[in-house]
Formats: sequence, structure tokens, C-alpha cells
Amino acid sequence: MAACVHACIGITIRPMETRTIADRVFHVADDTGRTYRVTRYAWLDNVAAEGRPEDWQEIAHLLMTEYGGILDPDPAGPGRFVVDGTGTLVRTVNEGA
Repeated sequence: MAACVHACIGITIRPMETRTIADRVFHVADDTGRTYRVTRYAWLDNVAAEGRPEDWQEIAHLLMTEYGGILDPDPAGPGRFVVDGTGTLVRTVNEGA
């Protein structure tokens, strides 16, 4: 019924224009040796012209620990992060595990 209503009044329904995906998982550790599993979530936007195949481009991302902590990049260098809200410094211990 909804398809008929949309078609009858001339509304074109386009597929979803944005997606959120779990892009990758890796682990970080703090100075005490405690490790945290981190998931990188990416927001993608379909930039394709109407009627063209989908063309997804990343518009934002977020690094979140399994406990809900958000990681911010540490200016000290690549592979180093600060847990937002606690100030805990962590470093990457293995990518893709």
C-alpha cells in the first residue's frame, strides 16, 4: 500500500543516504597493562548522484572501548590515545585482533 501511495503522488524513495559501520577492532593498553578492546565506528554518506550506483565516503568516525569510553588522539604520536573523561593514556598493542 505504501509503495502505491508514494508512486501515485510522485514521491521518489531513495535508498538510505547514510550508514554507520563497525569498521575495525583493535586493542589498546594503559601503563598498568590493562587492555581495552576498541571498535572504530565510521559514518558513511552516499555521494552518488540520483540513479547512479552507490558511492560511500566516510564523513566521520569514532573510537569506542568495549566499556563505552571514547578515545581521542594523543598529540604525542600515532597509535597513542587518551580515554575521554578519564584522561587515561593508552597505546595500540595489536591492530585487527
